[in-house]
Amino acid sequence: MLLEAHSLSFSYGNTPALSDLTVSLPNGATGLLGPNGAGKTTFVRIIMGLLRIPKGKLRVHGREVATESKALKAVIGLVPEGEILVPDITAVQYTAYAGRISGLSSTEAMDRAHMVLHYVGLGGDRYRKIDGYSKGMRQRLKLAQALVHDPKLLILDEPTDGMDPKARDEMLDLLKELGNDHGKDLLLCTHLLDDVRRVCRRVLVLSQGRKMGLVDIEMQGKDTDLYAVTMRGPIPPFIDFLESHGFKVDVDTDGEGQIALSRGAADQFIQHAVSQSVQIRRLVPLRESLEEVFTRLVSKDT
Repeated sequence: MLLEAHSLSFSYGNTPALSDLTVSLPNGATGLLGPNGAGKTTFVRIIMGLLRIPKGKLRVHGREVATESKALKAVIGLVPEGEILVPDITAVQYTAYAGRISGLSSTEAMDRAHMVLHYVGLGGDRYRKIDGYSKGMRQRLKLAQALVHDPKLLILDEPTDGMDPKARDEMLDLLKELGNDHGKDLLLCTHLLDDVRRVCRRVLVLSQGRKMGLVDIEMQGKDTDLYAVTMRGPIPPFIDFLESHGFKVDVDTDGEGQIALSRGAADQFIQHAVSQSVQIRRLVPLRESLEEVFTRLVSKDT
C-alpha cells in the first residue's frame, strides 16, 4: 500500500486545509487533482513530514508519518514546483549535494549524481552551471535530484511546468518508465489532466480538504446515457437519415464513421442501420472523460 490516511485534518489558524480526510492509495502512479485551495499542497507537506499532524493518522509505505518521518524522507523524492536550484554551481554538484543530504556518502552521492543526470538526459551538460540551463533542463534537473537517493516514492508537483511540447513528452515518458519499468510509486500533482491521463493509473480528487473521489483512469467515470458507435458504409447519408427520423447524433467522423448515440435508441438504430446497408463494427457505452469526472466531483462541493 502506498499510503493510508485516516481522519486526517489540518488547519492554518482558523482556516481548514484538510477536513477528516480518509483515503487508501495502492502502489503505482496516482494523480492528485483539485482546484486551488483544495488541500493538495498541505497533503504533500504532511506526507513529506514538513507539517505536524494535529489530528488523524497517515501511513506511507507502512510507516507512521508522525513518528517515522526521518526514515520516510530517505525513501521519498520530491520534485517541487518553482525554483529550488542554486544557480552558481554545476548540475552534478547540485545533484550530489542532494544525495548527501539524503544520507549518501560523498562518493556514492557523486556516483549516483552522474548516473541519474545521464538518465534524465543531462549527461552531456552535467558540468555546466545551472544558471545556463533552460526551463526544460531545470525541470529535468529537479527530477534528477529527486532520484539521486533511489527513493521508493516520487512526489511530483507540476513537473512539466514551462516545458515545450517535445520536452514535456520526454518528461512524461520518463515518468511512465519510472513507474512501469522501475517500480516507483508516483504521486503527481498537476492541473494538466492530460499529464495525469498519460502517467497515472488512478486519480484522487480533493476539494476543500475533503476526498471527492478516487477514480480508476482506465475505467474513467460512470456510464453516460450515450453509446459510442463505429460504422462502415454510406455514413453521411445514413446520418441524414437518422436525423430525419428524430435521432440526435453527435458526429466524430474519422474514416469509420464514429458517432455518439442515445442509449435508449439503440434497438431502433440497429434496425435502421440494416435497412440502409450500414455495417455496425462497434457499439459500446460511453463513459465520462477525466475532465467530466473532475468537474462533476468538484461541483459536488460547491
